[in-house]
Amino acid sequence: RRFRFEEFANTCKDWSQTLKKDNFKKTADEHMGDLIKKFRKDVHGYDPDVCEETVSRLKDNAFPLLQDSFDSFVRTIREDAEKDGSRNLEALLPEKGVLPESGFSRRCKEVEDRIQDTFNREIEELIPEGAPWKQKLEEPEGASVLLKQHLQRESSSVKKQLHGQVRLACEEFLKKSLSKDLVLILDRAESAMWESIRSSHSTCIGNALNKMKSILQDVGMWEASKEKSYQEGLRECADTLVHDKVEYKAEEASIGDKMFQKFDMQYNRNHTRTWRLWDNPEQEFEKAKAIGLMLLEVFTESCLYEEGQWPSGLTAITFISEDRGAKLRQQYDEKILPELPWAQANKANSSTQRTLMISGLVLVLGWNEIMFLLYNPLYLMLLIMGSGGGIAYYFVQKVGTWQQLVVVVLQQLQGTGGGGTGLEHAQHLAGPPGRDKRPMSAPVVYQSSGSDKKSS
Repeated sequence: RRFRFEEFANTCKDWSQTLKKDNFKKTADEHMGDLIKKFRKDVHGYDPDVCEETVSRLKDNAFPLLQDSFDSFVRTIREDAEKDGSRNLEALLPEKGVLPESGFSRRCKEVEDRIQDTFNREIEELIPEGAPWKQKLEEPEGASVLLKQHLQRESSSVKKQLHGQVRLACEEFLKKSLSKDLVLILDRAESAMWESIRSSHSTCIGNALNKMKSILQDVGMWEASKEKSYQEGLRECADTLVHDKVEYKAEEASIGDKMFQKFDMQYNRNHTRTWRLWDNPEQEFEKAKAIGLMLLEVFTESCLYEEGQWPSGLTAITFISEDRGAKLRQQYDEKILPELPWAQANKANSSTQRTLMISGLVLVLGWNEIMFLLYNPLYLMLLIMGSGGGIAYYFVQKVGTWQQLVVVVLQQLQGTGGGGTGLEHAQHLAGPPGRDKRPMSAPVVYQSSGSDKKSS
């Protein structure tokens, strides 16, 4: 046994220098097999039990000669596994500003198990047959235990990084969802604008907090004691976003035009309204005016929180100064004032009156009689002549005779008589800028000749 061991030890010094990780097991098994084979040949015929005991002692003496090479290969495999594990765990982290998918802890555990299994499989392929090294790998300082501890530290470090990223990602999620709602709310600019903003503000903060809680609980890093602190951070982020958006909208130069658009949409129904006989232009004017001023009011000062509910250290913010507000009101009044005369003239010339007259005629005469008049040429001519006479009488009563109308025109051309009546009436007929011309009607003109007065 000593002879064969010394022989093995002498040859081991030579071939162990050329060992590589890929051929270590194969080479070690071949040389160890040759050693045992030669020894069994030498002791052939001896007591079998003694021979087997001696073979075992021979192996125990031979394997330590390969221990250093084995440890070197194991150390290399473990270092590679540690690097691979760290790289794979860091790859699980989402990009900045992106919320991770659920199951982050489960994916970390999957990476740890995969790396550990790969390490164990490579070590199995490295250990020669009969070597007592596998049990040593599971000892407190064994390579397998050290690798497991390293992977657990890396997993914990990655989860801490995720904690910080989740807070930032939840803030980005909050900004994105709240911004989308604010765009729609501010474009509508209704009287309940701040109620809608408060509702969206509260909902988006709650959704972002729930996402943060779900993800952090998944990685085991949610702290219930810090929930209020997390919520406060999200609230400050949302407050800043709301005030920035409203301030930008309030500073737009077109806010005066938008006030008039609100008025015009209500009063003239986007330039398509026909004023009917029963409409009240004066009352509708006041309602439409209030709607336009409402737009100015909602953008003047922040109402993100109701009175007495503002968080500590935060007060209402003014977006439109008093001077600018007064200027906008003045410009608004100048734009809307010409709309009332236009609406009154539109109502006076509405086809509703003619419709009512025809409806009344149908009620008086009946449908058959109306059809009889229309289909009988003689009676139809009489009807047209009668209608023409009525219109002529109405024109004479409201405007005057053609001779009087000519006199008025000549007076206006010569700049005599009538004072400013003609000019004012021309302005009335023209109407406000951008409107269609008003229906033709003439002013009342008084001519004095002694004590007699003619009116037309």
